[in-house]
Amino acid sequence: MKQLVLVGYPLGHSLSPVMHNAALNEMGLDSSYRYDIQPTRAHELQTCVQSIREGSLEGANVTTPYKTDIMNYLEEVSEEATAVGSVNTLYRSEDRVAGCNTDVSGFLESLKEYGVSLKGRHATILGAGGAARAIGYALVNDEVAGLNVLNRSLARAEELVRNLNTQGTCDVHVGPTNTAEFDFNETDLLVNCTPIGMVGHSVTETPLGSKNLHSDMVVVDLVYNPRRTKLLQEAERVGCLIIDGIGMLVHQGAEALELWVGKKPPIEVMRSAVIQALGG
Repeated sequence: MKQLVLVGYPLGHSLSPVMHNAALNEMGLDSSYRYDIQPTRAHELQTCVQSIREGSLEGANVTTPYKTDIMNYLEEVSEEATAVGSVNTLYRSEDRVAGCNTDVSGFLESLKEYGVSLKGRHATILGAGGAARAIGYALVNDEVAGLNVLNRSLARAEELVRNLNTQGTCDVHVGPTNTAEFDFNETDLLVNCTPIGMVGHSVTETPLGSKNLHSDMVVVDLVYNPRRTKLLQEAERVGCLIIDGIGMLVHQGAEALELWVGKKPPIEVMRSAVIQALGG
């Protein structure tokens, strides 16, 4: 059986196996492929890549905290992933192991489901890690009017902003490390790219207080467990359009799965499997 895995540490919260195995079953490929989690320490990344090269692994998703570090071990990285500076999918390309980033398209597809266009919007992202790199790249290459990056580490935010300002056509700015010092009145698209609000991490917390939200704002939380984070609950009460992390999870996963098996996966089966695993 061909093995697909999720690489990262820790991985206890992930629903990727539920989603992918449901799709493989629906496609009639469950006797040929199996998707599992593979908790991996940093010193084991090279071994993981070698396993794909040799064929004992068919492919892998990469999650926190290795989306950038994994690039050091790859022979081929897509142009988009190179620009983002982050890889989330590994696959075999002839005799080489290649990496790409499906988070970018996954995010954009999730917005399309809600009819949200980025053109002319003023966006703010919270966080400056691997997910923020992909979201920032998606935003500046899809006609947002401006982008602010807020992160607890100023140096990391500045690094991301420097990178984004070479990628797109809009101006990207560094915001304060304390969100209380930032004026969100001009923000009409807010994206939480941090793990704050996640089950097993900080489920009772929110990266932003409700006083910073306004009814004309679209609020996206990449956290998908729980489906309604505290941030989204508060945003919904204010009257914002809210978008949870399930759409991005499903669409980025579907693109990766198509790379591995060569067939288009059933998006709605994947979505239903995730929602059911979260309790409906």
